[in-house]
Amino acid sequence: MQILKERREKLDEIKQHWASSLKKRSLSEKDNTAIEHFIERYEPDWIKAAIDIAVRKEIQDYVKYTAGILKNWARESPPEYLSNPDVGLAKKPATAKQITYIASLLERDGISLSDVSDKTDFDELTMLDARNLISVLLEEMEE
Repeated sequence: MQILKERREKLDEIKQHWASSLKKRSLSEKDNTAIEHFIERYEPDWIKAAIDIAVRKEIQDYVKYTAGILKNWARESPPEYLSNPDVGLAKKPATAKQITYIASLLERDGISLSDVSDKTDFDELTMLDARNLISVLLEEMEE
């Protein structure tokens, strides 16, 4: 019951996401009914992700398409990025801005990359590595 209560608390958030994704000011009765039905069965993050997919594909009956996506995910499990949002960051190389920022933080502290990471070259860093390193280096600065 607690899970359902928590999902229902996200109802307005999902409705706003749905309207925003469709570039509408308000939702039709069909949209509202669908969202209320979905919230009873599926995780709010799943619903928002399924809506985004349906809108990107420019499907005419996006309610039916969204329902199909959600049913498939319930049977087969959702994409990994929904259960672990960091998975995408772990696959992408760090950006030039992240690398420059990390290098400046390391220089400020007078340490090298290998002092704080198992990576020895900036080109080996992923976006997840960079985010975590920046957090650690900034925490050390605050101490």
